[in-house]
Amino acid sequence: MMVWKRFYGLSGYWDEALTGSEDYNVFQSYEWGEFKKTTGWVPERWIARDESGSIVGMVQILLKSFPLGIKIGWAPGGPVFISKNSSTIDFDNILSGLAETVCENNGAILTRFNSQLCYDQLASYTFNKYFKRPFFRLNSDYSIKFNLRFSMDELRARMTSKHRYNLNKSLKNKIQWEFGNEERFIKDFYILYKEMLEIKELKRRAFSQSELYAVCRVLGEKAGFITGYLDGTAVSSCLFLCFQRKAFHMKAASGRLGRRLKASYSMNYKLMEYLKNNGYETLDFGGIDPVSSESKGVNNFKMGFGGELIEYIGEWEWANTKWLRWIVNLAIGLRNRNI
Repeated sequence: MMVWKRFYGLSGYWDEALTGSEDYNVFQSYEWGEFKKTTGWVPERWIARDESGSIVGMVQILLKSFPLGIKIGWAPGGPVFISKNSSTIDFDNILSGLAETVCENNGAILTRFNSQLCYDQLASYTFNKYFKRPFFRLNSDYSIKFNLRFSMDELRARMTSKHRYNLNKSLKNKIQWEFGNEERFIKDFYILYKEMLEIKELKRRAFSQSELYAVCRVLGEKAGFITGYLDGTAVSSCLFLCFQRKAFHMKAASGRLGRRLKASYSMNYKLMEYLKNNGYETLDFGGIDPVSSESKGVNNFKMGFGGELIEYIGEWEWANTKWLRWIVNLAIGLRNRNI
């Protein structure tokens, strides 16, 4: 019999156990939960064990309380299935226990998961038995993943001819690329980020400067920036996160000068080179959205680098009242329209 129980142990044990899965990710790491504490979320961690005591599933749920006793749970990157081969995973027992034990006992009236397991028919079928697809999603189920075990020449060869042209053009500029997470990188990134919002006429900010300070403080060396400087002025920058052998592209920003110099092409190339040289095996480029017409340009840009198109199991939710599910999804839908 499989049993889910609350985890109250140390961060090292939690993070080491995560790496027993093919879908482990930084958003289910202990440090990510601690970072989200600084933004008002409370992490709650659960572990599922089989009859032999072996770990078969894990999930970190971020909880936030609202008026009238309402609680919302959000599990980015979770649940995580502890197996190197999805064909050996007992999805039914794990997911039924997740719904019956975790969702009903963590105090959240609505809990949403966002699995980063690559699409699996049995897993999707089983999720459908115990959970519902959201009416409005927070993220896309698709992403671009780069295999950093390829040589840099092979990675360049996989790009489209247009991307190789723009990359070569960008590399000819005398941009100095630097890595770090000290205060100056945070400030330079945020200046470029605000400039980018102005250029694109976007009003809603994905994060604040204080959140950037917090993520660098809590995650330490797991969070970093690559920033390009021309004559001492920042022209393009990217925030990335690392966990074990995986890296995750979080957010990038280029100012007007960086856009003219095509700096984002050389930035992503230099980021892959840096990660590869430091022993990372994959880079998740972040979501692409096949539905939104506004994402067409971003999709083409990301896909042009030649990574592998990945479909994840994605978002599912559980709620004990239909009306709350409708209200939460409506709020998310309105939020998406205002981005």
